[in-house]
Amino acid sequence: MKKNKFAHYLKMCKINKKSYYLLSISIVVSLSILLVVLIVLDSNVYNKHKNIDNVPIGTMDIYTDDVNFSNQDNLSYLIEDGNGYSHYKVNNFQLKRESSDKFSILGNYYYVDSNYFSLFRSNDLSFYMYDCIFGSCELVNEKDIIIEKSLYDYLSSSYDINSTISLPIVDECGDQIYRDYTIVGVVDNGGTNKNRPEIIENNGNMVLYTDIFMNFSNTPSNDFINREGYLVNASDPLSLSENVRKLGYNSTSVYLMKKTAIEDKLSAVSTKVILLIVLLLILGLNIYGNFMNSLKERYIEIGIKRALGVKKKDIILQFLFEMIIVLIINLAITLFLSFNFVYLFKIILLLLYQYEYILYFNVYSMINFFIFSFFILLTCSLIFSFKAANLEIIDVIKEQF
Repeated sequence: MKKNKFAHYLKMCKINKKSYYLLSISIVVSLSILLVVLIVLDSNVYNKHKNIDNVPIGTMDIYTDDVNFSNQDNLSYLIEDGNGYSHYKVNNFQLKRESSDKFSILGNYYYVDSNYFSLFRSNDLSFYMYDCIFGSCELVNEKDIIIEKSLYDYLSSSYDINSTISLPIVDECGDQIYRDYTIVGVVDNGGTNKNRPEIIENNGNMVLYTDIFMNFSNTPSNDFINREGYLVNASDPLSLSENVRKLGYNSTSVYLMKKTAIEDKLSAVSTKVILLIVLLLILGLNIYGNFMNSLKERYIEIGIKRALGVKKKDIILQFLFEMIIVLIINLAITLFLSFNFVYLFKIILLLLYQYEYILYFNVYSMINFFIFSFFILLTCSLIFSFKAANLEIIDVIKEQF
């Protein structure tokens, strides 16, 4: 009996599919807009702050270039007072021996504390964490170095892991000399969202920008002013950031970035709540209007059923199950269209801007989407079913004449 009833519900859906077309379009469009907006909002927040997720909260970049160095002793004291070194940078070295007339290699030296095992680089917007591709990512010996994948790919015909390479450094007298170092590892940060392109064209010449990580014991002790900045593992990042600012230095703090990330996530939650309420109210009104139009188209059918003595309960179940079938189909179409749209958006960003946009599907957003959608749709379906069941025969006759 139940199978026969379900088959009857399916048959009625097919017979009345034209009356459901406009309703389905309204449902699919409204739900697709809502779902796409939720995914994009969550993805925007994630992409904006994803680079600092795995960076220790005390990590802080202090810029020492292009400033007044009269406060350098105070800065050194601040950095050393209760804070651990992570890296420190020397900017714009050139590997002349590996360069050519048409291809130059430029970049940064990062002097890394041997006790600090994570490798980063930063700009004024974010931090970028490196992943170990192969070899070792620990600088055990004084002459060990770790290079970036882009440099390794360029040098791979001449160098490999444990190969020796000569690098230019500044000696105690301020002169540039070459010293031999051993390549022990290769790192990469995924090749996406970098704070500078790997290879650019400059006046007809190709320039490879790269980073080389050295043991902190190689730190030049003579010229503080050649250092571009410090990456510090601060015990109290908020206090250090404020004191560094008072000395006239700029800094980027993971602590402040994570604080901003929390604020952005809270703001996104507020935006999503407002969007859910507004779009679902619009959806509810559209669905209700389309339900009423569908109901008018089926006045004769309902009148005949009532005249034949069909119970109100059966009419309610018929229309309710019809709507559930329609809504399930519409929801499946919504998911298909929405996911394809956001993936297309991701591909467009990659092709046009070489930006790898990561789609982030927030579990709570998805749950709220399904709960609110089902609530609105089920509520409208119940109203539709009860109105259909309570339609009087006299009203059907009046409607026809």
